[in-house]
Amino acid sequence: MSMQPPEFPPAPPPPFPAEPSAEGPPSSVLSICSLITGVLSVLLCWSWFGLLGIPALVMGITSKLLARRGRASGDGLAIAGLVLGAVGLVLTLLFLSVAYSDHSK
Repeated sequence: MSMQPPEFPPAPPPPFPAEPSAEGPPSSVLSICSLITGVLSVLLCWSWFGLLGIPALVMGITSKLLARRGRASGDGLAIAGLVLGAVGLVLTLLFLSVAYSDHSK
């Protein structure tokens, strides 16, 4: 009786190469900053920090224009920053007008 080495299963095939990504270039810094300041504007709308909606609007409009011209990406982030900045600014003005109104009458 001779001893034969144990048989191992065949090696698996090599993995397929990664497919190219369908994504475009990374999002622009302006659109990301617009989104961040828009979110902060909504979260801090009860204070003066809610006025961060103004830079969110400016950066969102600038980023949207750059995306339209093909110089940057992040169009969706720019729109979200625009909307959040506008909502935060309106809420801030509403809260501050109520806070500083004369309730003595």
